Amino acid sequence: MSVYGKFGLYLALGIRWTLFAIGLLLYAGEAEAGGAVMIGAAAAVHALCACLWLYKPGSRAAAAAVCADLVFQALLLDATGGLSGPFMLYGLSGLAMLKPLLRWTVFYATTLLYAIALPLTLALLGGQAAGAYAAERPVYFLYILLFYAAAILVHGTGKAWNAHLRKLTAIYASDRPSDANGDPWAAARHAEGLLKRLLGRQGVWLCVGEPDLRDPGARDPDPSWVHAYYASALALHPPAADKVCAQLVTPLGETASLHVRKLRDRRGVEYGWLLIEAEPRELTVLDKVYIRLAMMKFEADYDLSRRLGAMRDRAIAAERSAVAQKIHDGIAQELFFCSVQLYQVRSALQKDDAGQALSLVSEIERKVKDSHRDIRGLIEELKGEKRRFNLLDAIEKMLRRITDRTGVTLVFEHAGRASQERIELEETIYHFIEEAANNVVKHAEAGRLRVRLEVTSVQWTILVEDDGKGIRQDPEKAATGKHGLRGMASRIKGLNGTFTIAAGDPAGTTIMAAIPRERSLAHA
Repeated sequence: MSVYGKFGLYLALGIRWTLFAIGLLLYAGEAEAGGAVMIGAAAAVHALCACLWLYKPGSRAAAAAVCADLVFQALLLDATGGLSGPFMLYGLSGLAMLKPLLRWTVFYATTLLYAIALPLTLALLGGQAAGAYAAERPVYFLYILLFYAAAILVHGTGKAWNAHLRKLTAIYASDRPSDANGDPWAAARHAEGLLKRLLGRQGVWLCVGEPDLRDPGARDPDPSWVHAYYASALALHPPAADKVCAQLVTPLGETASLHVRKLRDRRGVEYGWLLIEAEPRELTVLDKVYIRLAMMKFEADYDLSRRLGAMRDRAIAAERSAVAQKIHDGIAQELFFCSVQLYQVRSALQKDDAGQALSLVSEIERKVKDSHRDIRGLIEELKGEKRRFNLLDAIEKMLRRITDRTGVTLVFEHAGRASQERIELEETIYHFIEEAANNVVKHAEAGRLRVRLEVTSVQWTILVEDDGKGIRQDPEKAATGKHGLRGMASRIKGLNGTFTIAAGDPAGTTIMAAIPRERSLAHA
């Protein structure tokens, strides 16, 4: 049983025992032996009924006890003065115990039958005519009127409170709309529908943000032109107070009375308006309480939606940056080689050197296939279909592909082996070495490329050195350049690693990077 039901039961039992005590005090001076016995029996039945309703509410035993209690009440009235006796109010109070068992319509019909049957039964027990018996006791009809007046009052009050409780429950139980993740407009439409149900009116508009300043490419614009109209009108002619009842021109050119509330977030920044079609003082105090509660819930949903939207935008920007970096590190490098090879093919064709041209075309074909493979891998990664790979084998194959037919001697060394590693760290190491190797082949004019990869339980250490012409500018400035080196540095620093470039002795360039590992990952 709910707390509300228990409270009503305790109240009803308390009133009944009070009426019984009052009747007992009034009857004490004229008590007879038969009446005293019946009073004791009625008290025992009443106590049994109270225990059953307290510990087994709604059971068949409790219902049977209520029926027995009504029968004993009639016998008690017959023994203590009838319809005008001191226990009359106590007898009628027993009818209230029928309400938890019956609907209101059935309760009214059942109690009316009992009220009609009671004087007939008492007249029969006293050997009198029913009409004459009832006419001699007009106070009984006053008691009946008072009983039904109290029942109607309780019924109406209960309906009103139940309606308010349903509204409060609707506010509490209303879930965030599933499409409001990152979209404040969906949260606003959801809160708007909730207010319409609470207030029982359709004229509710929740205008948030600035529709005319929104980026149409970022999210769908507000679908309602009515909201845009009211938002623009209030922006041009804002009310003097945060809460007013103003006469505004509707989009149809008519004048309407609207309850207008300015919306502010937790920092006090204005972010919109709430408009409710209502006459001055038409909204009750409870209506304003519902509005405040609904707006408190909406403000939380709206703030969460904006935060989720900002997080989504940052995640999209980071993913786009990562994809752009991967395209630069892989596909763009291979296409650059293809352009160089095409230039050499054109030169060979001008010299009528078919053999060299054929060799170059074969090399271009191989590079195009490599680019196609990289594109397919990038598409799989964007679809979430990328699988883990053996990092050492993949790096060695990649280095041999880059240095093949370039005249650069490759030396690949590795020490240690990680049985488990984060996929983002493996991808960073792979693309870091790929970018460094491409730079050596493309710019360094080197004859030897040495790559050493070492892993311990603490970190990954990467060394890339060549014997080329070296970096002519300041190595620290080179690490912040426009293209590949800056991307390599950002990749490493994004994993809390270090990245250095140094000129070789006597020539060449040495690039070193160290990336910390998670201590929980296994190391062999």
